Amino acid sequence: MNSTASERLSAELDRVYGVLRSGKLDRLAAATQALEAELARLDPMDAAGLDLLRHKAHRNAACLDAAARGVRAARRRLSEIRMIESGLGTYDDKGRRDEHPGLSIHLTQRL
Repeated sequence: MNSTASERLSAELDRVYGVLRSGKLDRLAAATQALEAELARLDPMDAAGLDLLRHKAHRNAACLDAAARGVRAARRRLSEIRMIESGLGTYDDKGRRDEHPGLSIHLTQRL
């Protein structure tokens, strides 16, 4: 087993995890490319080394899933805000949506 290759791969997995945890998703592409380069250089390794890398990969996958859910939630919220700002929407007694484009609601900035 080439310990330096597995150590570099482990470090790259940690780097990707750090990028995900920081929320700086613009750095994810570069971190992923570096991770893929280290994967290409990896030699066969023992079970213990492979288990550690597998654990880190699963950890990163869970974090990436959470980041994707956060991005989707933010997109939904922005869509809701745009709908609110474009006019008032109500529902009639049959549950059908009725738009009132002339009645606009101005949202105050919360941040």
